[in-house]
Amino acid sequence: MRLITKRLFFILLNCFSFTLLSAQTLYWVGGAGNFNDQKHWSLNSGGASSNLIPNSGTDVVFDDLSGHSNVSILFIGKNLAKSFLFLNQSYSLSLLGAESSYLTISGDFVLNERVLPEFQTRLNFSSSSINKSKNFVGFFGRTINSNLNFIQGVWDLSSVVIPANRTAKFISGNYYLDNTTINVGNFISDSLKVQFYIKKGLVRVKNKFVIGQNTSFATSDTYFDVKKYDAQNYQVNSGVSSFEWTKKLS
Repeated sequence: MRLITKRLFFILLNCFSFTLLSAQTLYWVGGAGNFNDQKHWSLNSGGASSNLIPNSGTDVVFDDLSGHSNVSILFIGKNLAKSFLFLNQSYSLSLLGAESSYLTISGDFVLNERVLPEFQTRLNFSSSSINKSKNFVGFFGRTINSNLNFIQGVWDLSSVVIPANRTAKFISGNYYLDNTTINVGNFISDSLKVQFYIKKGLVRVKNKFVIGQNTSFATSDTYFDVKKYDAQNYQVNSGVSSFEWTKKLS
């Protein structure tokens, strides 16, 4: 009995230690640089380098102590973070990265007016939060020149705009849109279970609109601007019948 209790103690201790290590906040410092460069991350705003880089449990913060002028952040290869908090007010923050790079986010990602998303980095949104609380995604009305993969989780989406040659793909999860616009090149949801809750929304799709049998919509005062009569681009499972094609925004 004592042996079992001791084993249980060490299991709980290891789990607690893992939580402490994986849940952290890092602050960007030192001006322009590579997102995965450990010398640019500190445990304090404007502090010394921590020799750490963000992982899937890290909240990252950009503020006015991140640099002494406009700051550029470069994404190369694989990049991970939990949430992004943009607090910069005095200086602009440019996000750079090629299409070959990707950023996986498991929490909030909301831009402010001083953040310039100039990257082509693929954005993956994937949250396995136990409490299933909403994570927020907002691009401040800016066009994001990236492919977007919504992999899992519960997400509140605001003003998602990507070019005609880019795709927003929804693999699983629940998505809430309230009085907002989704304007994308391709809108694809044909994999696992996906549920959309849309109020006073505009969903505008320039090319492919692909909806599989595991996707469902709960909508009100919503308008879908898609190529309904183009068989090549419009591929909606016959079981999906809750669209309000002619409902105009109030």
